[in-house]
Amino acid sequence: MRVIVAARLSVLAEGQTGLDTQEQEVIRWAEAQGHTVVGVAADFKTGKSDLTDRPNLRPWIVVPVKRDSYDAIVAYKVDRLTRADKAGTTRMEEWAREHGKSLLISSAEVRFPSEGAEGAMWDMYVRMAHQEWLGIRERYVRMQSFKRSIGSLVGRAPWGYRIGPGTNAYGQPIKTLVPTDDGRALCQPSSSVSSLARRCAT
Repeated sequence: MRVIVAARLSVLAEGQTGLDTQEQEVIRWAEAQGHTVVGVAADFKTGKSDLTDRPNLRPWIVVPVKRDSYDAIVAYKVDRLTRADKAGTTRMEEWAREHGKSLLISSAEVRFPSEGAEGAMWDMYVRMAHQEWLGIRERYVRMQSFKRSIGSLVGRAPWGYRIGPGTNAYGQPIKTLVPTDDGRALCQPSSSVSSLARRCAT
């Protein structure tokens, strides 16, 4: 079959990205199975998004000439395709059926469409991928809540500030806001901006 690889990008060094080593293994696996790799669509993350929400994979999904150039999408794990809930994975499966595409997972050697025991394995793996996303979200929410509880900054710095190290009343290290040079300039008494905009840290 002609296949494309749904891959994950990794940061190799400052300003450099490349394929995760597992994705390189997918390419070797596909070729060993007799498939022809016609393209690699690598994105930084998949998350709970649909296939069309991934910038580099989207053209292979929606542009007819690219969509017609392959027979299957292959990925190392289901979470390389999606970590969506049942509604999201159903949309992905319906798209595959509509366009006559197969979805192949090299590490588990399961596929969609499939029936019987193989179909049950596919269903299990897509649910496991979503459970992984739920676990990540729960840990992230818990971490953010803890940061707020000790007075640490959560989120991005507004214009005029950068995030810098600090300590709270108990001496614990936290993230805090530090004014940039532009931010400090707004604090000068001669500034023409409103008093609200001049509320800068000293």
